[in-house]
Amino acid sequence: MLIMQRIPPKDLSTILLLCCSLCNGLLYSGSGHSGGVMQLSNLLRLSEIDFRAACNQLSAVLHVQDHSDSLDPSQFGDTDRSFWHAAPASVKELRAHVRGRLGGSIHFYHKSFFDFLTNPTRSGPFCVGSSSIYNAYFKHCLEVTLKYEESHRFQGSGEL
Repeated sequence: MLIMQRIPPKDLSTILLLCCSLCNGLLYSGSGHSGGVMQLSNLLRLSEIDFRAACNQLSAVLHVQDHSDSLDPSQFGDTDRSFWHAAPASVKELRAHVRGRLGGSIHFYHKSFFDFLTNPTRSGPFCVGSSSIYNAYFKHCLEVTLKYEESHRFQGSGEL
């Protein structure tokens, strides 16, 4: 609990949204890691610098790993054929792999911090499973979706 208590009040809501995203698996890639840093920072509407600063406040329990190694497309299917003809499963796997590596990956070092964050008795006001955090997270995701949708309107297309 000490780690969470040391977070400055001005940063706490962002840190709780980050933890909520990680704990609830909305960006879970199935590989023991959550989604890519870029995907999560976009969801939270943070620049890469602000996102990494937020993560640094949890550096004792949160691992952000850069992926500077190159991608080997042969691990996802036949490289002699275009992706247009590839099996849907291999394309889906490749997309998940790339999305999970953009900007690096992020995960908790140990499941015990996940257990702490999701147990209201142990984490108290820092519990990411509380209705107030879920409501804040839902509201945030809705705002992001509406902002994204707003940026894709065409002039003269009329209202639906």
